[in-house]
Amino acid sequence: MKALKIAVFIFTLNVQAAGVIQIDTQGFLRSSNDRQNSISTLSVGPRYETEGQWIRAKLDLQAIAFLSDTSSFTLEATDAYVSTSKKLLNLHEITLGRRKFDWSTADDLWDLSLWNPSFVWNPFRYDQIGQTGLFYKFQSKKFKVLLFGSPLGIPERGFPVYEENGKLVSPSTSWIPPVQQFAFLNKQYDIQYNLIDPKISDAILRPTGGISFQYGDKGRGFWTSVSYGYMPMHRVDIAVKAGLSSQGVAAIDLLPVFPMHHLINFETGFVTSSWSIWGSLTGESPSRKAPPSGYISTPMGPALVTAGGGSVKWLDGLTIDLTYLYIYEQETPKPESIVDVAFPSRFFYKSAWAIQGRWEGPSPLAYQGRWLYDVTNASNLFSLDIEFNPSWKSPEANKGWKVGLGADILSTSTEKGYIGQYEGDDRIRGQIAYAF
Repeated sequence: MKALKIAVFIFTLNVQAAGVIQIDTQGFLRSSNDRQNSISTLSVGPRYETEGQWIRAKLDLQAIAFLSDTSSFTLEATDAYVSTSKKLLNLHEITLGRRKFDWSTADDLWDLSLWNPSFVWNPFRYDQIGQTGLFYKFQSKKFKVLLFGSPLGIPERGFPVYEENGKLVSPSTSWIPPVQQFAFLNKQYDIQYNLIDPKISDAILRPTGGISFQYGDKGRGFWTSVSYGYMPMHRVDIAVKAGLSSQGVAAIDLLPVFPMHHLINFETGFVTSSWSIWGSLTGESPSRKAPPSGYISTPMGPALVTAGGGSVKWLDGLTIDLTYLYIYEQETPKPESIVDVAFPSRFFYKSAWAIQGRWEGPSPLAYQGRWLYDVTNASNLFSLDIEFNPSWKSPEANKGWKVGLGADILSTSTEKGYIGQYEGDDRIRGQIAYAF
C-alpha cells in the first residue's frame, strides 16, 4: 500500500493541462489555375505537463487539417516525453521520448532541419519539433552537456501529397506540382508519376546519436558550444526512375529515400540585457546508400554552413534581429537520365539575410515584421503580423482569445530558389485562437 501511495503522488503532483483551438485562413491577392484562391486550417493542440518528486512528463500535441479536405488530418507532437524530475536529480536529467533541445542557434533561426526536424504545413512558418530517443543532460551554472541516442530516425512531415491518375496532388495551396510534359528527340511526352511506398524499416530504423558541450549561458554573458551528431536528413529525399513508352508517355517512379549525415557544429556568442551577437559554423557530410538499380537521386556533396547575427532591444518593448546565412556545398556530377530531372537544392538558401523586428508595447496589440532577402536568387519575402490579445494585462496572458492579421508579399527577378518558386502567391492571413 505504501508503494501505491508514492506512485499516485508522483504522477499527480503539479499537473497542468491546457490547449489551443485555432483557425487560420489565408487568401491570395492573385488568382491562379494551379491553386485555390483561399484556404482555411483548423488545429487543436492539447498540452499536458506534470512534475512530481521523481519524474516529469510533457505532451504538446497538434491535430491539424484543412477544412476543405478532412483527409488531410495530421497529428504531430513538438514534445512527448517522460524525464527525471529536478527534485530527484538537480544537475542531471534523463529523458525518454520526443523532446526539443537547443542544438544550434543557426538551425533554429533558419529552419535548416540539420539537427531538429520541422513540421511543414506553412511554407514560410515552420514549426520545429523534437527528436525522438533517449537523452541525458548535465547542466551547472557554467557547463552543459547533452547526449542523445536512438534506434529511430523519423522523417520530417507536413501537408499530405497524393498520387492521383498519374499526377501528384495535394489539398495544400503551398504544393507546387512537378512538370507534366517534356520533350525528347523532337517528341512531346506526357508524364505519368508513380509514387512508391517505401519500406517502413527504411524510413524509421536509422540509428542516430549526438553529443553537445556548452560553456556559459545563452541567456547572459559569453557562451560557446561544440556539437557532433550522426543524424538523419530529416527532409525526405526522392529517387527517380524514368522510362518511355511507345504511346508517348513517360513513366516516372518516385521512391522516397532516407539518407544520413555527419554534423559538427561550433557556435559562440555574447548576450547582455540590451544586445546580443552570435556566430555559427557547421560542417556537414552526407552518408547514404546507393539508390536501387535504375534510380537516380539528388546530388549531394559535403557542405559548410556559416551563419551569424545579433539583436538589439531598443526603446520599450522593441527588439530588432539581424541574421546572415551562407552555405557552400561541394558540387557533385548530376546523374544522367532520359528525363532532365530538376532536383531541388537540399538547402532553401545559399546566401541570404533577414531582418526582423517585434514590438510589444503598453497595449493589447503586438507587431512583428520580417524582411528576408535571398541574395543568390534576388528574391524578397516581406511579412507583417499584428496580434490582438485582450488578456494582455492578465497574469495568464497566454490564455484566452487572440486574433491575428498578417500578410506575406513576395518579389523575385529570377523565379528561382525557395522564394522564387512561390511568385504570385502574395497572401493575406487571418487567425483566431482560443487558449485554455
